[in-house]
Amino acid sequence: KIAITMLLPLAGLLALVGNQDLELTRIRALQEGSVRLRDAAVNAGNLFDGQFRRIAQVADTAAIALQDSGDWTPEEILHFSRAVVTADPLIAGFGSIWEAGVVPGTETWFMPFALRRDVGLVESDLSARSDQADAMRTFFKQVSEAGRTTWSSPVAVVGNEGGGREIVRYGVPVITDEKIRGVVVVDIGAMAFRDIAAGIGLDGGPWLLMDAEGRGIAGQVDAAVRLVG
Repeated sequence: KIAITMLLPLAGLLALVGNQDLELTRIRALQEGSVRLRDAAVNAGNLFDGQFRRIAQVADTAAIALQDSGDWTPEEILHFSRAVVTADPLIAGFGSIWEAGVVPGTETWFMPFALRRDVGLVESDLSARSDQADAMRTFFKQVSEAGRTTWSSPVAVVGNEGGGREIVRYGVPVITDEKIRGVVVVDIGAMAFRDIAAGIGLDGGPWLLMDAEGRGIAGQVDAAVRLVG
């Protein structure tokens, strides 16, 4: 009886110590996992931020170059758009939106764009495309009212060349004499950012890119569902 009475408390103490060790191990594992997840998120964020900044710089520089729109012919602006898209594989489309008469030789809206599509590189004045002109005028109004550079949420590309893909649109106002004369537009395929995410190991779980106003820019669909839900 004496031996049994002494062993029972000892067994309880060992069990308590064992449980504490397991709990400490679990806490350390969670902390280490949290650090790895934070580092991965920071690295991914830095990579995406670098890509966004680079593309924004392309658009900002183009907006400065096009400030003197009266010195450009419609053909020169269209060829300029093609050169930008050709030089950068991440850019799915590049162009600009101008109200009637701002560019010499134009009497209506002028929307010269070079678009990377499944059929190849397509050059077009989107003002003549009913399936695209309305969306472009809406984006022009959005950027003009904001009075600053603007990112769009993912939008579907319509028309025969679009192939049902999604793009993210970045707009920069072209300002001359303190008035917005046009908007430079860069289209980025949403799939391009998914490819970047896959390259850094984010394709194994949900992720979502959001702008400063809380709008989703790109990501896995279920991530947005979980966020909203």
